[in-house]
Amino acid sequence: MRVPKGFTMLELMVSISIVALLCAVSAPGFSRLQGRARQSEAKTNLRALWASEQGYFYAFGAYSASVSKIGFEPLAGNRYQYNLNGTSSQNADNRTGTTPTTTAGADAIMIDLFKFPTAYRDAPLAPMKCGLAPAVKTGTVDGSFVAGAQGNIDEDRPVDQWSIASFGRTTSGCDAPPHVPAGEPANDQNDINAIEPNPEREPPED
Repeated sequence: MRVPKGFTMLELMVSISIVALLCAVSAPGFSRLQGRARQSEAKTNLRALWASEQGYFYAFGAYSASVSKIGFEPLAGNRYQYNLNGTSSQNADNRTGTTPTTTAGADAIMIDLFKFPTAYRDAPLAPMKCGLAPAVKTGTVDGSFVAGAQGNIDEDRPVDQWSIASFGRTTSGCDAPPHVPAGEPANDQNDINAIEPNPEREPPED
């Protein structure tokens, strides 16, 4: 009767080495997919904000800096703060409890600090990398708006930045494409840029 043989120490070491190598190779890909999934929140909500501003403009003939007036209220659990006012005087809603509360004068949506209590709280005040700060020009003839989204999607710095505007833009010195149409979210500062650089910003080959 033959006695079953177990693994030798060498075989175990080889197997462990192969598993470790596979984990190391797949980690960047997983981080990229995770980052993309989290960035989709900013793109989706900024498009919703843009649609809300456009609807308000068609109804009242001007844009508004009030997120409650335009009816913009992202679902709880948001990793990004959304701004219509890029200055330190912004008035964000309160998302530190179980239920978000928004005042009539709120011009920003804060990160859900109830779900993410250690989120990078200074992210909303970081200067936008493309240089266009969130702001609303309420004129009935020459009105315009720029909205921003900033959040920490991977627990390190720099933060991930997105913006959207009522007009087309030409950008430089940032991670966004050089030409951004009206109503299209632009990734001003890509927090996963080290993993996946923007091909539209890469220098030409020699």
